[in-house]
Amino acid sequence: MTLTPAEVQIRSELVSLLNATASSAHLKDWVRFATGDDLETYTSSTNTKPRMLQDIIENMLLEEQNGRAGILEMFLLEVYRDRPMRPALRRKIAEFRPRIAELAGLDNARIQIIDANRETKPISANVGGDLQETLRQQRITDPNNPMLDGVRWAKQLYENLTRVCRIEVGGQAAGTGFLVGPNAVLSNWHVVEGTSPGDIRCRFDYAVDVTGRINEGKTLALDHGGILCSSPYWPNERNGNRTVEGPPDNCLDFALLHVKTDGLDQGVPRGFVRIPDEPPMPSNDSPLIILQHPAGAPVQVAIDTRAVVGWELRDSADVQFWTGPSNTRFRYRTNTLGGSSGSPCFAMDWTLVALHHMGHGGGGLTTPPGTPRANQGIPISLIRHAIHLAGCSKYLEPAP
Repeated sequence: MTLTPAEVQIRSELVSLLNATASSAHLKDWVRFATGDDLETYTSSTNTKPRMLQDIIENMLLEEQNGRAGILEMFLLEVYRDRPMRPALRRKIAEFRPRIAELAGLDNARIQIIDANRETKPISANVGGDLQETLRQQRITDPNNPMLDGVRWAKQLYENLTRVCRIEVGGQAAGTGFLVGPNAVLSNWHVVEGTSPGDIRCRFDYAVDVTGRINEGKTLALDHGGILCSSPYWPNERNGNRTVEGPPDNCLDFALLHVKTDGLDQGVPRGFVRIPDEPPMPSNDSPLIILQHPAGAPVQVAIDTRAVVGWELRDSADVQFWTGPSNTRFRYRTNTLGGSSGSPCFAMDWTLVALHHMGHGGGGLTTPPGTPRANQGIPISLIRHAIHLAGCSKYLEPAP
């Protein structure tokens, strides 16, 4: 069997949209959670990502033609639920399979794969009529706070916590950092400024375990190369001299550190946080998660479900504190402390969106709704671009 011209067009459009938001790890999870199959059932993991996507969609369409009804619908349902901040992708999925948008609003909705001669139904169709009516009356009251698959989300939380480290200078806690490549840690420039690379250590797994005991973790020194590339902070921010024009796009306050990770994993790869090319920035009042070592403490999680302030702040005299012509700063309410500088900021789907670097602490500073304080990060897309221009993109990729 072959695909129809309409199916070929659909496959092309889905591949293009998914390629911008999915990693091979995402594809593996979506296939496994949707179908119970391994990724290799549909494509080779050695293929390029666009080819993997093309194979998955084409092979699932062919399986539907051969009688495995609903297989692609299950896969697209997983994608739809896992990408709440990708409206163009979700619209295309809903256009292709309209009932997916309805199914995504049902808690634990899954499609039953049954014989090709019978209809596919959501599991909720087996629930009694009175409860069905109650389900229909439920509503999403805050679209900025999506429902999440708890087990998968918690697994991703744990994995990302293991990728966060405390940056130490001369044996003292100085900030936070996180793995963005097999041997690369991202932090703020102001955390390591003026320091010899030989005095910098990255302490991983410094955390409170399930028994309540503190695990001291393991410290790693920098490898040859030390600080691979960096961008300074904006002196006006450090000095408190805020100006109308805002921070320029060559003051991104980051440092990419080359770390000796030999022996860190002890046979269990922990991976690293992938820096996306162009992540969609969360809209105002969206949630934001920050994993951090506040005040040098064991790794902590801070979540604010209405966190995002956006790009602009104004003081009590209605003077604007602009983010610059390239939107070089991003503001939010998620809690941080000294020592949190260099922490990763995530959307609720674990997309990395910013590098935390400072807070605005009062002084009459308010947001339009009257919020007295805001924390601030650097959009991660700007940092990725700067790393590329510095010739250091290779440190963000897995070893060949």
